Amino acid sequence: KGDLSNNDFIVLLFILIIVVYTAKFLILLLNKYAVSKAIFSLDKKISSKLFFNYLNCDFEYVTKVGFSEIVKNIYNQSRAFTAGFLMCILNIFLELTTFTVVIFFLFILNFKITFTVIFFSIIIMATYLLIFKNRVLKLGLDRVFFEKKKYQHIYEGVKGIKDIILFNKKKFFSNLLYKRNEQLENVGVSHAVYSALPQLLFEFISILIFCFITIGLFLSNTDNQNILLLITLFGFCLIRILPSIVKVVSNYQNLIYYYPSLNDIYNSLTETKLKKVIFTENPEIYEFKHNLILKN
Repeated sequence: KGDLSNNDFIVLLFILIIVVYTAKFLILLLNKYAVSKAIFSLDKKISSKLFFNYLNCDFEYVTKVGFSEIVKNIYNQSRAFTAGFLMCILNIFLELTTFTVVIFFLFILNFKITFTVIFFSIIIMATYLLIFKNRVLKLGLDRVFFEKKKYQHIYEGVKGIKDIILFNKKKFFSNLLYKRNEQLENVGVSHAVYSALPQLLFEFISILIFCFITIGLFLSNTDNQNILLLITLFGFCLIRILPSIVKVVSNYQNLIYYYPSLNDIYNSLTETKLKKVIFTENPEIYEFKHNLILKN
């Protein structure tokens, strides 16, 4: 009977594990779908709204803004704002929520070590953001500028393709676009490096701190059993806290990178709304009810 009860308990335990992880899988999958649906739906609405506003603006204003700026805002900036800026805000909120729950339990486990890890992590995080914040923001501004110039070259090349062929300027215009693509490539590579930097840097600094603390404990003739306990607790805190801090820093960094897109979207919606509307959705206003008579 005892063996049977133990077997039943083990079976129930594994069934419970399967149920929990199945529920986790379904919840995370549905959450991913809901978030993606909301983000792309918002992108659809913003992009469509911008296009509608531009079509209803005064012709002089549209000409002044230019084709490259309009295409950039409708396509690139709308997607960068929703899938970039807003997604980063959502990720930061979710990560801070998870981080708060983890910290609560770690404080109960060992307040002193947890506080020490958090204190040094905040100092490192603040120092990192202070050093790289303006650099990342400049990358975001460069991305917006070079994307506009790229669309401008494409538009001018297609529009004047007859003259380009006639005057044999194909290489010249191809080199212009190649230069803009090269500039965007440099921005993309720099952004990718900065995105990977928080994880690599925080892991490196954490290992250094962990090693120095361990060496210090051994040099201070602390009891080996206490050293083992402290190292275990400190390592556990690092493992639980570090990933959340890295994700928060990375998403905040991307938030800065995509911030220029927020400005462009806001300014475009505001300006196009304030400009004189020359079209309306009511077709009766434009219905022609008279005759045209041509006379010599």
